[in-house]
Amino acid sequence: MARHKLSYITIARYKEIAKEDPRLPSDPATIYKGDYVNWLDYIGVSSRKNKYPTPAEACKATKVLMAKYKATYLTMGAYQLIYTKDDRLPANPITYYGLNSWYDFLGAEKPLEKYATYEEASKATIALFKKKNLKPSIQNYKEIYKEDERLPMWPNTVYDDFTDWYNYFGTQKKPAFFDTIEEAALAGIGYLISHNIKTSRRNYIHAYRTVTGLHSNPENYYPDFETWNDFIAMGRRLFSQQQQKAA
Repeated sequence: MARHKLSYITIARYKEIAKEDPRLPSDPATIYKGDYVNWLDYIGVSSRKNKYPTPAEACKATKVLMAKYKATYLTMGAYQLIYTKDDRLPANPITYYGLNSWYDFLGAEKPLEKYATYEEASKATIALFKKKNLKPSIQNYKEIYKEDERLPMWPNTVYDDFTDWYNYFGTQKKPAFFDTIEEAALAGIGYLISHNIKTSRRNYIHAYRTVTGLHSNPENYYPDFETWNDFIAMGRRLFSQQQQKAA
């Protein structure tokens, strides 16, 4: 049998080499069925004794370990943590058995790729909301996006042209925020005072959705925002002035 200096390569790479050398069989496991041990032995890398002879057996043993140690997901990372508990499991099953991927080892289909563009993901999201008859919102999106394997959990971190969730959901543009920090402080802090709620950052964040035009993070939205203490003091002062004028 003709051999090359193959080192650690996958079956896919081997098949490319076999095309260049007619003496190399494309499927050595079948051609040399009586002598074939495993992939590492075939490519001339020292083989370890007593390992599971097939990836299917190794995978089955791995799943038993996963259940025993209550591992939630059968990932390569999880495998690395537990494979030493079974002496017959190789450190790297992909290399040992000449596989192309972790999914080959699991005998599972590789997950679908995510939508390549923002437009495709947005269109699929809108269609999914309509199918489920749900109001577009971030919370609802988190509950249903897994029904389309190609939708990412956080599209805002995947697509560079992501602008905001409103556009992504195809809904009306986000409501306009108060133009000035003074207007925002008066509306937000004034709301808290008028409802006998302690004026604090925490309470503002809990209440800002109640008043149209308030931003959830005024410290990031208004360039002249200095500190929350200043923002609250400004709101209290402006609210007091407003009350005096109304008296």
